[in-house]
Amino acid sequence: MDEWTSKKVSLNEILKEEHPEKEPHFLDDDLVMSKFVTEKDIRAHYQNELENGKVVSNQAGGAREITIDERSLVENRPKVVIDNTLDLTPEDYRKAAFATGIPFRPNGLFPPNDTLLTKLSTDPMYFPFMKHVPCERPHDFVVAPGCWASGDSAAKAGLDVRHFYRFPRNGCDHGELHGAVRAGEGAAICLHGYTTAHGGSIETILDECTAEIAKCEFAPTATTINFKVNLKKPFPLHRTCRILCKIKSISSNKLRIVTTGEIYDAEDDTLLVTCEAELVDIARISANTQEMQNKMKSNGAVNRWNGM
Repeated sequence: MDEWTSKKVSLNEILKEEHPEKEPHFLDDDLVMSKFVTEKDIRAHYQNELENGKVVSNQAGGAREITIDERSLVENRPKVVIDNTLDLTPEDYRKAAFATGIPFRPNGLFPPNDTLLTKLSTDPMYFPFMKHVPCERPHDFVVAPGCWASGDSAAKAGLDVRHFYRFPRNGCDHGELHGAVRAGEGAAICLHGYTTAHGGSIETILDECTAEIAKCEFAPTATTINFKVNLKKPFPLHRTCRILCKIKSISSNKLRIVTTGEIYDAEDDTLLVTCEAELVDIARISANTQEMQNKMKSNGAVNRWNGM
């Protein structure tokens, strides 16, 4: 045992004697000897001076007491919301999303009179909308609250994406998603060090946008299962970029869809990123799975069914 570790063990024994009220929360020697535990941590533990929920821990980066909102647990999702996903249509989704539009974002990253955003906003052929999710009302949706990848919460974190839907034109079978996006400091590789956006933040933009066009055209419960991206050029911070997402194909059984996405520099139209995403209608797959389970159960074969 080295001198520093020995001092920590001795300090722990002294503080145990001085603070008997901390029992049964005395620190054990194995924990005290950890390289991640300091003398300051030991003193703060016994003197009740640890802040922000911190606890003495042998974990890199430390640990703190965590309180989880029970509503965030998967098993606590309201059953009525799950049931309401089974017969939703793209028309339902567009109706709700278009009615909301894009309200003011207190943490928005777009300046006044942005050329691209103004053009999309003032052209009646483009319908602004935000990400919505199913709710407790049949055939209806609500704006996704606190979403990491969309809305004002995403803008606060460093990505401000504005979606616009355009109905099919020129003989096309499907509509398109057009959009404007700006990446702020929160999306940077390194704040004030690398003045370009992190690849993961760029991929997030297209992951979200390809899913949104799928929800508008294919199924509101479309869920990404495969995503391929090509980062062609550095993605600048605080510079408006243009988004275009399209439908590439829909499977004959209407369970899968492939979408494509591109992002361009809005100033010189340089292609920055391309992607292709594959999504499935998770509600229909779940319904089909349940139907098959019920059939097999009625035939006495439920134990041989493992789901999908």
